[in-house]
Amino acid sequence: MKINVTTENGYLPAKYSKFAEQKYQYKGNPCISFPIEFIDVSDKVKSIAITFLDYDAIPLCGFTWINWSCCGV
Repeated sequence: MKINVTTENGYLPAKYSKFAEQKYQYKGNPCISFPIEFIDVSDKVKSIAITFLDYDAIPLCGFTWINWSCCGV
């Protein structure tokens, strides 16, 4: 299985980050999810779970920030 997320210079494009244009924000926060593609998933797979962790947050808050997690069936 392969997971594809489009990046720009190794980062998510700005419209999915805190630098999102106003049209991609809700109450000052980005509100558009970045596209994620799962390729060559075996037909034996019953569900997929992913977690988006921010290790750069450690100096600011003292721990790895869990931005979100999800599970699909």
